[in-house]
Amino acid sequence: MLSMKNLIKVGAVQVGDILVWNRKNHGVIEEMTVDPNGKLKSIDGKIFGSPTAAAKNFNGGVAINGWRVWRIKRTSEALDDVRKRYSKTQD
Repeated sequence: MLSMKNLIKVGAVQVGDILVWNRKNHGVIEEMTVDPNGKLKSIDGKIFGSPTAAAKNFNGGVAINGWRVWRIKRTSEALDDVRKRYSKTQD
């Protein structure tokens, strides 16, 4: 599967894209920004190496698949769907 950095290289994700996680059960919308290295930066400046690491942080340290919960704000697509689509083109 492609990493965030690879998704940037193939044009699926853009540097500066905002990722959102609508946590309906908590009444909160989390946001992250994608940097040029494929890292994710939170509003408070924390840097995460993957969508899953970021999601775990916002989920109180409980593991969760970040690829499934984060969406690209400009397209509303889940990262998991984008990654699966572009992974097929790399085979």
